[in-house]
Amino acid sequence: MTNYTFGKVLGIRDGYSGNGAFSGNMVNSFDIPSNYGVLAYDHTQIINLAYVFHLPKPIKGNPFLAGVINGWELSGYTTHQSGAPIQPNTGETLNVQFANNVSNSVYLGTDDITLMPLVTCDPRKGLASGQYFNPNCFTTPAPGTQGDIIWPYMKGPGYFNSDLSLMKNFKIKEGKSIQIRVHGTNFLNHPNPQFSLNGAQDINLMLKVPSTGAYAGTNQNTATTGTPEFTTGMRLIEFAAKFYF
Repeated sequence: MTNYTFGKVLGIRDGYSGNGAFSGNMVNSFDIPSNYGVLAYDHTQIINLAYVFHLPKPIKGNPFLAGVINGWELSGYTTHQSGAPIQPNTGETLNVQFANNVSNSVYLGTDDITLMPLVTCDPRKGLASGQYFNPNCFTTPAPGTQGDIIWPYMKGPGYFNSDLSLMKNFKIKEGKSIQIRVHGTNFLNHPNPQFSLNGAQDINLMLKVPSTGAYAGTNQNTATTGTPEFTTGMRLIEFAAKFYF
C-alpha cells in the first residue's frame, strides 16, 4: 500500500483560529492579509509505503528444516516528509534577539506589532551542504520601519524512517503455537537533522553584540549557522515471543 501527497498549505498565520493553534504567530494584527503565508504544518511532499511479503518455502522433504526456514512473514513501513517551513516554526522571527535599544514600541510605536528582521538577500541560495538557510541575510530594519513579515519559503530538515518486522508462527501441537517476532525501528539507522534539539541555540538569530547588547548589523550567534547541531533517530531492535494456547 502506498500514498503520496504533494501540496502547499497557505493561510493567515494567527495562531488560534481554524487554521490551527500551530499555524504560526500573527505579526501585524492591524493588517490581517499581511500575515498570509505558508502555515507551520506545511510539508510539500509526503509519501508512505507499507508492505507485507510471505517469503517462499524452499525446503521440501525435511520437516525440521521446513519448520525453521519456511513460512516467515516480512512486513515494513517507510515514510518520508519534506521539511516544515522554518519561519512560522520559530516565532516568525527566527527567535531573533535585537539590540537593547531596539523594540516594537521604539521602532513601531506599539507593542501590538512584532518587529521583524529585514531580509537583505535570498536566504535559500548559495547554501553549503547541510545548511538550510543563510543567517547573514537578516539585519535590523532602519529606525521607525518594519522588516519583512513573510520571508522566502525556507524548509527545515525533512523526516525519513523505515521499520521492518520479521515473524513466524511455530505450531507445537493442536491448539498451541509460539510466535517469534523480530522488529527493527529505523532499521536503516538513518539520522534526521533537527534544529533546537536539547535547548541548542542553532536557530536563534542574534542581531546584537552578546557581551554588551549593542546594535549589530548581522547575526552574532555563532551557533546559528543555518545548519542543525544535532540529529535524531537510532536503530532499535526488539525480539518478542508469544505463546498461544
